[in-house]
Amino acid sequence: MIEQAIQKKTAVHVILAETSFTGDILKHDAIRQQIIIKNFSKNVTRIIRISDIKRLRFVPSTVQKAQKSLFKKE
Repeated sequence: MIEQAIQKKTAVHVILAETSFTGDILKHDAIRQQIIIKNFSKNVTRIIRISDIKRLRFVPSTVQKAQKSLFKKE
């Protein structure tokens, strides 16, 4: 699913044990077993270990477009 999100350039919503994060996957490091995600406003980047992910879902394209256009205006 991670590779599919990178190829399709689809945003994801990642649910962890105590928090969640939504954004675009910039990189998947298979050796270190982690992904690097940048949020829609492009001001927060987070490194997440694959083992910490409880759930990963694609963000619907309509939500992705709305969020990206919202942050472009600001």
